[in-house]
Order: sequence, then C-alpha cells, then structure tokens
Amino acid sequence: MVDEAGVVAPTETPVDAPAPNADAAPATPDPAITAGQDAAASDAPTEGAVEPTDAPVEGFAIPTPEGMESYGSDFESYSSDVDGWLAENPNASASDALKWVADRQVKMVQDQMAGAEEAQQVELTKRIGEWADEVRADPEIGGSNYEKNAAIARSGIEAFADPEMKMLLEATGFGSHPAFVKYAYKVGRKLADPGVVLGGDAPARKSLTSALYGS
Repeated sequence: MVDEAGVVAPTETPVDAPAPNADAAPATPDPAITAGQDAAASDAPTEGAVEPTDAPVEGFAIPTPEGMESYGSDFESYSSDVDGWLAENPNASASDALKWVADRQVKMVQDQMAGAEEAQQVELTKRIGEWADEVRADPEIGGSNYEKNAAIARSGIEAFADPEMKMLLEATGFGSHPAFVKYAYKVGRKLADPGVVLGGDAPARKSLTSALYGS
C-alpha cells in the first residue's frame, strides 16, 4: 500500500490461529469454580416452589358450634385425633384422610351403641333387683312365706307360659315385676283349687277365668 509520500507501507499479514489438536486432552475444570457454581444453582429458588418457613404449624381444630356446648368434649376429641393422624401421616392423600375419617366415625358409632347397650343392661339389672326387693317385702306374698308363695307363682307361669313367653319375661325382666308376680301367684293358687278347671263343661267347678276375675 502506497502512502501520500510515495512510500510503500508494509502489508500486515494475518496470523492464523493454531488448529486445535484433536488428540489433546480436554481441560480440567477448576474444582473451586465448579463447587461455587453448584452452590449457586442449589440456592436459586425453583419456580413455583413454596419457601420454607420457621412459623409453627397450627393444629387442626373444629370449634364447638353454638347450641352444642354439651358436645364440646366430642369435638375436642375429634380435633385431637385428626391432628395426631395428620402429624403421623404428613404425606397422606385426600383419599387416605377421608377413609380414616369414615373408619373413625364407624368405630365411634359402634362404641356408642355398645356403651348404650351396657348402660341399659346395668339399669335393667338394677330395676330387677328393686322389683325383687318389693316382692320380698310385699305383705301378701312376701315376708316369711316368700319362698312358698314364689313357688306357687312359678307354678302359675309354668302352666300358661310357653318357651317364647318365658324368654320374653326373662329378657325384659318383667317376670320379676311385683304386679306380674302377684298375678302369677294368683293363677298358681287357683290352679291348686280342686274346684277350678282349665276347660270343659263341668257345671260344679268354676273355670280359671271365673276364679280369677269373677263370673
């Protein structure tokens, strides 16, 4: 190239970059740099992720509805059970939770029914005992003649009560009721009367119905 003074300037010849050596080993990354990059990547927030918090998790609780204060302990027990189950099963699905709630409700109903039946049986046993005491103290069939009169009452029951009725009297406790025992005693005494017949047309003897209620 010629400048204004007519001097030929030397031409710059570009220097070609050395061709890469295919046999050369790849450069080893600096461990310190790699560790720093990994740490930065792990600290970067993931899109849509929930940031961890140190705030305490509130327990599950169902407040007692107004007007149902008498069932407050039941609501507290239920809330405590649910809270404990959730703590033991943090990864449970909604289906698991619904199944657990259903199973708990079934068990609760079964326990309530069993408790009610037990309470009824206790009450019936107490009532039968009270009726028996009344019969023993009754001036007509109780006292010193109680055992003899009780046997007479049993004979009246045996004469007319079939197995099904006997089971009913025992299950309900009504066979020990003073009014029924007195009735059975009256039947037993009339059966022992030779002038009373259970059926037939004998004119000289009264029927059991006439003997009990009058003709």
